[in-house]
Amino acid sequence: MRVNIIIPTKDGGEGFQRLFKCIKDSILYSKKKNPKIKYSVSIAINGDQQKPLKFLHALENDDFHFKIYVCPRLGKVNAIEYASYKNKKGNYLILIDDDVTFSESLIYEAIRDLETNRNLKIISYQNQVLPYRGRGRLKKFVYDIINIRSLKKLYLDVDPFLFGRFMTLRGNTLPVPNCILLEDLYLSILFDGQILIKKKCIYYEGLSSLTQHIKRVIMLETARNQIKNIFGAKYYQVVRRNRRVIDQKRLQCLNFYYQLCFFLYKLLRFFTNMVLAKIVRHKTAYW
Repeated sequence: MRVNIIIPTKDGGEGFQRLFKCIKDSILYSKKKNPKIKYSVSIAINGDQQKPLKFLHALENDDFHFKIYVCPRLGKVNAIEYASYKNKKGNYLILIDDDVTFSESLIYEAIRDLETNRNLKIISYQNQVLPYRGRGRLKKFVYDIINIRSLKKLYLDVDPFLFGRFMTLRGNTLPVPNCILLEDLYLSILFDGQILIKKKCIYYEGLSSLTQHIKRVIMLETARNQIKNIFGAKYYQVVRRNRRVIDQKRLQCLNFYYQLCFFLYKLLRFFTNMVLAKIVRHKTAYW
């Protein structure tokens, strides 16, 4: 059995070392469980090469073997497709964002679950933002406002649409058109009922500035409109059925600081999602 792991990156760098340690530990864990599983690891650089290559070359002396593919500004889906084409043989495709960390058992468990349940197409995990690790009280305050929902686990259940930071797919290709901005949302509609998002968490750094947040919201809202135009009524059916709800009991248990963060987030969300995103559109197939 062959498993291809692809890490798409636009301007990643600092997190590569932590990510690769997670992948190395996961491969060692997996081989103990099933020595017949063979892995290949590829990094698909889609954007400015300088920063990612600087960090990747610094890691090349390690005993961890990976391939680098430079796909300048092809778009995320296209970059993944390019790297998977270069590694044609594979029973499973694992896509991992460049800024995540996770426990050593997750990769093996995802493959095992797909082997056990042939009706499933994709296995993923709950996304959990990490606490702010930088300096400055004001920066922490902005970070906590932007990421409050994930930071304090305010939803009643896992996100059924945004699970693209860590996905294990059956087969070796990503069945998503190259123009799609939000591959996990597209897959959630395409494979409705055939995706399992497990309660275990993968961890990632949240957005740390208002500029980043605004850019992401504009991209997300443009992506949602794109998916609506493709799937039509099915999009609304799936979204209505899986609408996420805030856990009011958990919200009420927050201290004053985090309740203030949530209140300010709602104001920010109204401005970015309901006002700004109606005026500004994300115009490319890139991140």
